[in-house]
Amino acid sequence: MYRITSFIKKSFVPYLTEIKQCQIRVNKYFSKDMFRLKVLLTQDRVGSRDKIKIGIKPLIGAKSSDISYWFNKFTKIGIYDQMFMNSRNIIHPTGKGRILAADGSVICTRIFNKHGVGKASLTVCALLDIKTHLFHEYAIADDCNEHTSLVNQAKTCTIDDIIIADRNYGKYSLLSQLYDNVGFLVRISKNMNIYKSFIKSSEHTRIIEHVHNGKKMRLKLIKYVISKKTRKRVKVYMSDMNQISDEDDESVFVLCTNVLDMSEETAQQLYRDRWKIETGFRYLKSNFDVRNPMKAGNCNSITDHIKYTIGLSFVMYNITQNIKLVRDSDNVRKCRFSGCADQVRYMLDQIIQNPSLLNITEQITRMMKRLIMHKVGKPKLICNGNHDKKRGRYKSKKTIEGLNNTEVEYG
Repeated sequence: MYRITSFIKKSFVPYLTEIKQCQIRVNKYFSKDMFRLKVLLTQDRVGSRDKIKIGIKPLIGAKSSDISYWFNKFTKIGIYDQMFMNSRNIIHPTGKGRILAADGSVICTRIFNKHGVGKASLTVCALLDIKTHLFHEYAIADDCNEHTSLVNQAKTCTIDDIIIADRNYGKYSLLSQLYDNVGFLVRISKNMNIYKSFIKSSEHTRIIEHVHNGKKMRLKLIKYVISKKTRKRVKVYMSDMNQISDEDDESVFVLCTNVLDMSEETAQQLYRDRWKIETGFRYLKSNFDVRNPMKAGNCNSITDHIKYTIGLSFVMYNITQNIKLVRDSDNVRKCRFSGCADQVRYMLDQIIQNPSLLNITEQITRMMKRLIMHKVGKPKLICNGNHDKKRGRYKSKKTIEGLNNTEVEYG
C-alpha cells in the first residue's frame, strides 16, 4: 500500500491545495466542501446530488448556481496532467513493451457546438493497459471520430508498444498512420482487398506488402477461427450494445499486425485479451459519472465541465483498480469492483477534510480492513423468467442473458 499512500501524498494532496487556492476571499461556501461534493458525485446515480448535499452539512441550502460557480472554477485547474498521468503508474511504473487495448464509448450530452447545432452525444476514446487493467490514456472526441483520437493517443506510445483494436479500426488510412509510430494488432474488415485475397487461401499466416497513398507497409495477416458458441454469445452482447454487424457471423477473423515476428498463438491470445477494455468500460460506466455527466445546472462552460467530470472518473477508476489489484492477489477475486469504488470515494472524502499524512495512512488502512470484510457473495437470482443473475442497472431479459455469457474467449 506504500505506492497508493505515495500517490495520495504527492499527487492528490497538492491538487487539493490548488483547489483550496481557488477561494480568494471568504465566501458562504468553501471550495474544499464543493470538491468533496464533486468527488462524492462520481457515481452513476441520477438525482443523487440533493441527497449527498444533506450529508455535507456546510452545503445544506446551496443552490445550483453556487455549485455551478465552484465547479466551473475546478475545470480551469484541469485534472489530466496533475492527477491522471500519475494515477496510471501507482503500482506498475511505465515501461516499454506495453500491451494496450483501444476502444470508444458513447456518452449522453445536451450541448451545442460553435455553430449552434445541438449534439446529443460525445465519444470517449481510451487505451487500457492489458496487464494492469488501468486506463493508460483517454480523449473526448467532439466529432465522435475514434480514428483521429487513436492517432493522437498513439503519439504518446513507443514502437515497442502494441495497440489491439477491433474491426471498427481496420481501415487502410488508420493503419498507415499508426505504422511507423507504434505496433498494432487490428481485426480488419471483410470489405478490404487484403482480407478477400487472404481468406480464400489455405494459409494461416501471410506476410504482404501493401501501398496506401504512397506509403509502403509490410503487414502480417493471421487467421483466427471462432467457435459457433462464441459467435452466438458475441452477437448477443453486440446486439445489446447496438453494434451488431454481419461480420460478427463470420467463423474466421483476420488479424493484421506490423509486428512481423508475432506468432499465430500470441496474436490470438492478445486479441482475446482485448475484451478487457469492454469490461473496463462497463465498470467505469456502472460505478462512475460517465454515462450522463450533466449535473452542473447552469454551468457556463458545459463542455469543460463534461471533460473535467469524465477525467475525474478515470482517475477514480485507476485508484480503485490499483487497490483491487492489491486485494486480489494470486489471481483470486476477493472483493467486488463496486465495493472498492464506494470505499475509495469515502476514503478521499475523509482525506479532503484532513489531508495530513497520519490521516492518509489511517484512512487507507481502514479501507483495506473494510475490503477484507467485503466478501464475494453469491449472485442474486431472479425467480421469474430465464434470468440467471441481475447485473447493475440492466433490466431487460435480453440484456441480462447477454451479459451473463460475455465471459468468453473473444476480443
